[in-house]
Amino acid sequence: MQKKHCPCTIMALTTFYLILLLASAGISAGELVKVGHLKIPGVEGFHMHVDGDYLYIVRRGYPSGPETFSVVNIVDKSSPAIEGKIDDLPFHNAFDLWYGSGYAYTAHRFGGVTMIDVSDPAVPFVKSTAPSTYTFRGIMSIEDYLYVADHSAGANPGGMRIFDISQGNLNQVGALLGPPHGQEEGIDGRDLAISSDGLFAYQSSGKDDWGTARLYTYDISDKTDPSVLSWIENIYGGCLLISPDDLYLYMTFQEPDDFTPPALGVKIYSLVNRSHPAEVCTISLTNAIRVALDNCQKILYIGVYEDGNQPDPGIYVFDVLDPSQPSQLYYLRGGYGDIFYCDHYLYVEEYLANGERELGIYSDYEIVVEASVDLYPHFINKNRNRGVMAAFIELVDPYNVRDIDRESVKIIAVEGEDLLNPVAANRWPWFYFDHNRNGQEELMVVFQKRKVIEAIGSRSGCLELTLTGDINGRKFIGVDSVKVFDRPHPVILSKNDNSIGEFDNTTTPLDYQLGQNYPNPFNSETSIDYQLSQDGHVVIEIFNSRGRKIKTLVNKKQQAGFYSIHWSGIDDNGNRVVSGVYFYKMVAGSFVSTKKLIVLE
Repeated sequence: MQKKHCPCTIMALTTFYLILLLASAGISAGELVKVGHLKIPGVEGFHMHVDGDYLYIVRRGYPSGPETFSVVNIVDKSSPAIEGKIDDLPFHNAFDLWYGSGYAYTAHRFGGVTMIDVSDPAVPFVKSTAPSTYTFRGIMSIEDYLYVADHSAGANPGGMRIFDISQGNLNQVGALLGPPHGQEEGIDGRDLAISSDGLFAYQSSGKDDWGTARLYTYDISDKTDPSVLSWIENIYGGCLLISPDDLYLYMTFQEPDDFTPPALGVKIYSLVNRSHPAEVCTISLTNAIRVALDNCQKILYIGVYEDGNQPDPGIYVFDVLDPSQPSQLYYLRGGYGDIFYCDHYLYVEEYLANGERELGIYSDYEIVVEASVDLYPHFINKNRNRGVMAAFIELVDPYNVRDIDRESVKIIAVEGEDLLNPVAANRWPWFYFDHNRNGQEELMVVFQKRKVIEAIGSRSGCLELTLTGDINGRKFIGVDSVKVFDRPHPVILSKNDNSIGEFDNTTTPLDYQLGQNYPNPFNSETSIDYQLSQDGHVVIEIFNSRGRKIKTLVNKKQQAGFYSIHWSGIDDNGNRVVSGVYFYKMVAGSFVSTKKLIVLE
């Protein structure tokens, strides 16, 4: 049961085909493709949680056999393998599983909660238990605390229990048990969702022996004394999922006036006021049992099981970029139970024809074309947000950059983290030319530097930006790095040409470098980046195609650091140069470098 997502990891580029970061906004979701599977022995269902290279599974043994826990290595998604296992847990009828900080936690309807040490994936072991006559269900941890939904039964009023797990054991420090509102009803605790800051909890409650089902909101700022903030009547809730930004709550629900009704769909609540969830939409879908959300909070996966009320089980996929107006994208038929989404893979509990269960791994990636991307400038001063950043895109044979839909080019990730609002390239200018002089044509597009800086946010240092775009019904993807810094004062490098350069001395470059001008070609102004590993005299000059010097941009001593200088196409005599090919040369000590630029009228 998924409630929170593991971090998105950056993907390595392969030689020819790549995996696309599909979930970025503006890229349509393709159908899920099954890439791997693993038989899970037994006929009872299981619950799972994914973190990094491992998937953790607890399989219900009640009533047919022992309760088992497995650590599955998923580095190779096409061939997952059980790396470690516990054959018989101390409690029975597992209802949920959670992983956090080296431990897996299982909640059991009969017996209590287990804390399993998985620091050595090959040898997991039960580290601590919280035995109880209570019937535990949903479970989730945030930092040093574990939250468990307590299902009412008999004399137990039900609700939520809080355990301190900071010392490597289960130590109950707080509880919120019904009846919480001066009436006789208890809380038939079903599932829990905890806000990322650990201040609010949301609990679904079924119809218990005492009264009406509700959706509860708790204040859990004081772990020893949680309190009820609000509740919504007549909501027989099931699985809960809170979005990573804490703005929306997704809950499967069913008819409140029946003890064993079919699930009727998914309700979506706004958490703008976190103490009082407000319903914004209902997705009607019989037998909806589990929900999962993609990395960018754009795609909602709903697992639906089969019975006489629902002849079309499977995974229903919805676009929830606007949660108030979800739209179904497609449907994948099959028999499914638990689902969990992490890092562009959907992990699914599948029902086999013989009644056994299997772990299915589905990918929302597309096979795409590799692109070589060069970004200019190679460094960005956040305090200098005017102008553009150019991207030079080169494809491998047999793909041609002229087939790229230029308006589809965008930056979709920073340091492997998907952007909720990708940065689209400007419609103009763009050019085709052999930028690297290797006989391979490239496409140059530009991005507003201001928008790139907004996308980078508070990050700084050497950052990887991921670009994508459409090409003949496929996608290309490429990655390049830029150095991002924050310096308040520009340096005037050429007063007679009004050229302003940027200087960063927060770090010293390891070597000298002269960057390619951007944009290139240009007709009004272009920028040239360069870096100095040592203090010294620097000369940068521009020559025409015949080798005659026409402009001196820099001729002075400068400190080691990163620089950028602008040229408006004016020569040393104050005349605008004609269209054509020009060369610019940098000399700094023994370092000499020459590059080509193109002027267009």
